[in-house]
Amino acid sequence: MDPYVRSVAAHKLRLQVAHGRPLHLACLDIDSTLTGDSSLAGAVRSRLEDEGYVIAFDTSRTEEMVMSRESYERSVRAGALSRPEPHLGHDGGSRVFVAPEQDQPRGILDGDIIAGSTGTHILVRQPDGAYLPDRVCLDLAGFEGMDIFSHDYP
Repeated sequence: MDPYVRSVAAHKLRLQVAHGRPLHLACLDIDSTLTGDSSLAGAVRSRLEDEGYVIAFDTSRTEEMVMSRESYERSVRAGALSRPEPHLGHDGGSRVFVAPEQDQPRGILDGDIIAGSTGTHILVRQPDGAYLPDRVCLDLAGFEGMDIFSHDYP
């Protein structure tokens, strides 16, 4: 199954076309440096969403670090992701799991598309919150057949 057909991104684009509006894509670079003022990140994201933009993240972070806990869990249940929970918090000298929405600005979570900057993954958000992999990207990157992506989607 093509993960784009029923995706959140495709839905946004169809709405824009139906209303005679231009199509917009915002590609946001989310890396491991400081993300700035969380309220500003949320305000920018809200404005882009209000204008009908498809929000794509290009990130050097692992994909689960820019997903809400709910999206992460749905993606794991869908078989699209088999990475451990993100360890964003600290307990003494150890890294521990903290739900991203408790630690990260809301504006940098749950983009419509998440692209790993190393070119290994493109994940596409579905209406239920799960992400599905772009299998063409996996094929081109030479990752087809890896256990974490061995599930076929109806």
